[in-house]
Amino acid sequence: MTSRVPRAVETALAMGCAVDETVEFPDWYREPSFPKHAQWTWPDPFAELRRRLCEDAELRAVAAAHLSVWTAAVSACADGGSALVVGHGGAVELTLVAALPHAPTAGWGPPLTPGEGVRLEFRDGGFTALRFLSADGHVDVSRAGWDAPAPGVVRVGTGDRS
Repeated sequence: MTSRVPRAVETALAMGCAVDETVEFPDWYREPSFPKHAQWTWPDPFAELRRRLCEDAELRAVAAAHLSVWTAAVSACADGGSALVVGHGGAVELTLVAALPHAPTAGWGPPLTPGEGVRLEFRDGGFTALRFLSADGHVDVSRAGWDAPAPGVVRVGTGDRS
């Protein structure tokens, strides 16, 4: 599944994946509060997105719309299957923060660049693990990943207070 923007379809095809569906993702950039590509100017873009999601109902609605597409894509897969969702324009970062509301963002680094991505695990109706992927498709070990704690486990001292 990709955005309807041609470069998203081209990306999926270049990765050797079929494009079964395209969707219209809502734009999250809004002048003057969110100028296009403003996330590149923020010292900690994922923490800043989390802060803004907490404060901005319209931004939460946009993130929820993106997240519903991600969830629908993975929910349509058989157990053990996978889905590819190709987006653009900073919305991946926004949706990650919405998808993983309790994950510490410290160490997630800068916004994604073209060709970079994430691998998310989905269990019991929610996203439970995150790995950042470099443009060559390998796990980017320079960025912190995240795994949800097992039921009944409390994590202490993650270093992220966002």
